[in-house]
Amino acid sequence: MAAEIAFLQLLVSLRQPLLDEIAVSITALGSPVFVLVTVASLYLFREKEASLIVLSGAVVAGILEKSINLLVARPRPDLPYLFESAGMGSSFPSGHATIAFLLATVLYREYGRPAFLFTLAGLVAVSRLYIGVHYPSDVIAGALLGAGTGVLVLRYRAELLSRLKRYI
Repeated sequence: MAAEIAFLQLLVSLRQPLLDEIAVSITALGSPVFVLVTVASLYLFREKEASLIVLSGAVVAGILEKSINLLVARPRPDLPYLFESAGMGSSFPSGHATIAFLLATVLYREYGRPAFLFTLAGLVAVSRLYIGVHYPSDVIAGALLGAGTGVLVLRYRAELLSRLKRYI
């Protein structure tokens, strides 16, 4: 844990206004609102099956992430946050990293572009560290949880779609 704190302190020491704005913008790509925008966009662009898979994955990942979060109840790092509401809730695992890696995994399978998608997901994870709301192990766990949930929903894609077809 001491190495994690030292790394976070290094990131905090690198803060500057332009990087702060970039980090806050990038972190939004792992938010529940961004998931809803993604699902709605896919649905509107006639990618209804993909929208259902993303939504299913987000629901499963959200339930798993919140359950682990409540069980572990790890306090957030004692660092200055970039904005006041950033430090709400527990730290482990990172919900933003979970969502970002879920989206990267599912969208990669649906559309390709792994370098782009996983780079964005990685930037979301790093932004959570830069903002000061997570330890590195939080975002690593979130990334694994999100990617794992993505693999899971893709593995059961056909079964999920057969049950959800009436909503398309």
